Amino acid sequence: MKYFWLLWLLPTLHAQELVFRAYTPEQGMSHTTVLCSYQDAQGYMWFGTYEAANRFDGHRFVDPLAESERKVSRVRRFTDDGHGGLWLATHDGALRLNDGKTELWTSAHGLPDDSVYEIVRTESGAIWFATRRGLGRQDPDGAWHHFSEADGLPAEHIQRMILNRDGTLWLGTAKGLCLFDGSQAEPIALTGLDEEPFVYSLLVDGYDRLWIGSDQGLFSLDDRGLLAYGAEHRMPSPVVYGIGEDDQGAIWIGTDRGAAYSQPLQDPAPVPRFRLVSDTHVLGQTTVYNIDRDREGTLWFATCLGLFQLVDRAVLAVNFPRNRSDGAIQSILEDDSGRFWFGTDRGLIRMENGQADDMADAFGLPDFFVNALLETRDRGLWIGTRKGALYLNEDRRILLDREKGLRDDYVMCFSEDEAGGTWLGTLRGGLHHYDEDGIMQISVDHGLSAERVYALTTDETGTLWVGTDHGLSQVSGERVVSVLRDLPGKEVLSLASDRKSTLWIGTNRGLAAMKNGQLRVFTRADGLPDETCRSLAVDEFDRIWVGTSRGLSYFNGSRFNALHAVSATDPIESTLGGFFRDRSGNLWVGHHQGAVFLSPADIDAAVIPPPVHLTGVSVLGYPLDGSDDLTLTYNRNQVTFSFVGLAFRAPNQVRYRTMLEGHQSEWHEHHTRQVMYTGLDPGKYRFRVAARNGQGLWSAEEAVATFEILPPFWRTFWFQALVVAFGLALLLAYLRHMRGLNRLLVHEKEQLSVQVAREQAATLHREAEIKLLHSQMNPHFLQNTLASNIYYMRSSPGKAEQMLLRLAGLFRNTMRAKSHVWGTVAEELQIIEGYLDIQQYRYNERLAYRIDCPDPLRRRAIPTFVLQPLVENAVGHGFRDTMETLTVEVVIRESAAGSLAISVSNNGEPWEGSLDDHLRPGHALDNIAKRLNLLDQAPLAHVYRDGRHHFSFTVGGDGENAAH
Repeated sequence: MKYFWLLWLLPTLHAQELVFRAYTPEQGMSHTTVLCSYQDAQGYMWFGTYEAANRFDGHRFVDPLAESERKVSRVRRFTDDGHGGLWLATHDGALRLNDGKTELWTSAHGLPDDSVYEIVRTESGAIWFATRRGLGRQDPDGAWHHFSEADGLPAEHIQRMILNRDGTLWLGTAKGLCLFDGSQAEPIALTGLDEEPFVYSLLVDGYDRLWIGSDQGLFSLDDRGLLAYGAEHRMPSPVVYGIGEDDQGAIWIGTDRGAAYSQPLQDPAPVPRFRLVSDTHVLGQTTVYNIDRDREGTLWFATCLGLFQLVDRAVLAVNFPRNRSDGAIQSILEDDSGRFWFGTDRGLIRMENGQADDMADAFGLPDFFVNALLETRDRGLWIGTRKGALYLNEDRRILLDREKGLRDDYVMCFSEDEAGGTWLGTLRGGLHHYDEDGIMQISVDHGLSAERVYALTTDETGTLWVGTDHGLSQVSGERVVSVLRDLPGKEVLSLASDRKSTLWIGTNRGLAAMKNGQLRVFTRADGLPDETCRSLAVDEFDRIWVGTSRGLSYFNGSRFNALHAVSATDPIESTLGGFFRDRSGNLWVGHHQGAVFLSPADIDAAVIPPPVHLTGVSVLGYPLDGSDDLTLTYNRNQVTFSFVGLAFRAPNQVRYRTMLEGHQSEWHEHHTRQVMYTGLDPGKYRFRVAARNGQGLWSAEEAVATFEILPPFWRTFWFQALVVAFGLALLLAYLRHMRGLNRLLVHEKEQLSVQVAREQAATLHREAEIKLLHSQMNPHFLQNTLASNIYYMRSSPGKAEQMLLRLAGLFRNTMRAKSHVWGTVAEELQIIEGYLDIQQYRYNERLAYRIDCPDPLRRRAIPTFVLQPLVENAVGHGFRDTMETLTVEVVIRESAAGSLAISVSNNGEPWEGSLDDHLRPGHALDNIAKRLNLLDQAPLAHVYRDGRHHFSFTVGGDGENAAH
């Protein structure tokens, strides 16, 4: 409440004005003329304009009917519908918005008239509609009731309506005020004239007083009676369109000549006097239709020239006359007589008794750029400029510059010691001390940390602290010590000392607090709007204030709270050393466009945590509507969430923390209102987001969204089970087939041994043995291959699928050759290539092979299934004792005698023993050796040379035709 009394009682301030943010169609509103404002249950602000309704989240305006064929105009009021939606009172009917759906009620649906001015919903579910042609009510059962002048209404045009706790209604009509009990109206005389005023607005304040705004003035009604307000109460106009109440109890009125406000009222209320919000701002001149307060305590003004927001009533802009002193405020001072002095980059302003005077010429300043001001104990005034320091005291005038002993004319700062001497910090000449004995110079040669001095302060012990561009120095008596350790930045731009013996040090990289030799550092992570701390001040509550290029903030004991921006986008940008605390405890802040006055006692009003909402979800860049199921296929795994935290005091200072459970295990803090996740694996996810306002409060509830990404079909359990079952069935079928074939071959052998002669029987017996060995080889490598495939069905379904395709091809080739003893080289090589391709899926890059066979030799005859087991042996035994890359080579050449010379080699580890030691019954090498012997071919040979195993054999002379 201190703030208002300062506005009313401080006579020395020339021009203090409240600071407003402005919103127009340039910021996205549908129309310049704004008729009303409303904050819904979710925390969004709604504004009714002449052409549409706009929803506002602090960053952008949205017209919910922009894409709809249904349009409305003159949106006059909003009301909660009780089901999460809104009623809109418009010129075209009563429009209901709920979950993106619209419903328009007109006279055809039961309204007395299409032009609706107010909608009120009762606890019983009945809905009242104030229209241009009477009052309408719809009961919960759907029945309609109309009320007009015949029911005692002063007029059928009802402009405003308020529901009382007892269920009665206050009605503001075109012909005065009345109290309506649901069936009959009781007129309330306001003026006693034959023609009662047109009532535009109604408000019940915190003390249950009824305020009435009309075309004939402002009225208040309570148990003590009716009071009228007019010109004698400094009303800017008798035409009052809107009435509002702030959280300090002050009454605000909107008229056809601007907005005005009273001092905070109490109970019983004094007769208020009103003050125009501004002599120069458009809000003090234009038509104001409505004034509303949001949950954070800020006021919204709906006018014919746009929307305006009053954020911090504790912050006032100080205006100066337009002259050469109108510039950036570099320094501020209140002298012993209560006059205020402002040093600017264009001169010196003195404010006294409401009058602002440019004193640059009167004082004969050596330069118009005034960096520093200081009042001494003897009421003298020091003025620091770029061309020296000027001291004025009655008839005394002293100019200190290079000629008088300064090492540099550019004076940056002052401080007074206990003996009445003056310390001067200069831009390039270090530190100086001036007293009646003259000037003493202190430089880096004496222990000063640097020659460029930015700031000076004296603590309660009398110690002088000096901030330079290379650290901090301490001057105590004749001792000068540099303090360089652990400061967040090397440039010390500002200094302040509080009553708790804490020295605050503002640097170019953050703020430090030093107490009892201990240093605590603060950065943007602690709430600073920027880490370049240009100015510091300690308020009457011993809180430290920091001025930066991105706004002001104060320390609440745990973190820094940002002061709300002066405009929607521009923060208060402090100048170097531009903070000042006056004798009343108020703070003054010099910035590049003037000065700001603020009351620390009123800063913390109505601080609430910001609600946070999801505003959109998109997949692969395509937005989903509210009905879309968040169950996504595996190839739609890029999800973007948009969200917003609603904090209308300082929307640009809201920060967020997000976490995607199932993908992240920690919160990620940032300032963006969107986050995207890509390359998500199949699974279930839960997205969480919270918002933090400029005061450091996090959302009471998080916004949450869940979704699922389905796996591809080959990674599903049913598909993997199906593949395993298919592989097992294939293996069982093949084994069953081979067992039947074995039995058939045994039976044929027995029949042949009985029916043919000894010589024929011997030949047939030999072929039967070869086929039997043949049949033993087929299941051997196929079983191994299928076993590997079953393994990959679990670990790598895609690889298993490719192996099955290769196996199917291999199976077709083996089935064609199953009844033949001889085949072509090409057929055998085709089987080998299929086998090796399958093995490469298993061993990846660790297996390489090469087949070298001239095309003419590919038509030559060769025993079937003699190469494949030899290659399989080269792979299996080659990997047994090594993890290195295995290379298998198959080389086929024609010998001088015309036979085929076949060699299979690998780079496996050497053996112990000879080839005969490794010919074990049932193994591949033993099987091959026996078959070659039965076919009267040269025996299998083996040699290990040059780090490789070489297995070789020869087949025939000119070779048989493989057709048999």
